[in-house]
Amino acid sequence: MCCNFVILGDLNYDCKLNETFASNPICYLEQLFMCNQLITEASRETQSTKTILNVILSTVPDSHTKSGVLKCGLSDHNFVYTVIGGRHSESQTRIVTFRKYKDFDADKFKEDLRDKMHALSLNSYSNIEESWTAF
Repeated sequence: MCCNFVILGDLNYDCKLNETFASNPICYLEQLFMCNQLITEASRETQSTKTILNVILSTVPDSHTKSGVLKCGLSDHNFVYTVIGGRHSESQTRIVTFRKYKDFDADKFKEDLRDKMHALSLNSYSNIEESWTAF
């Protein structure tokens, strides 16, 4: 097959009813187009039956990060879904520290530096590294 594709929909045939190539049209499609069925749980449930009538067939199943069935009360069929995309790990919270210079007052900053230098008596240290650490 020259391209990747996905076939999905309500095909009104229970995929698990018969998994032989000769009598199962879903199995026939899988083999014909070299694709895999991504839905493995029942998409339609009654009191007496559980069937997979809604399918998602893909030629690139590894590109689907998650597939499944969402149970809902809107229809006698549940929703089927698949997530296609890159794999990503849960990002950790990142704390970013920044300075906002919108209200920066250069004169006040210089005054703060002068006060800090007088308070530390930086000239009393024997080398520049000790002065820098104290600063």
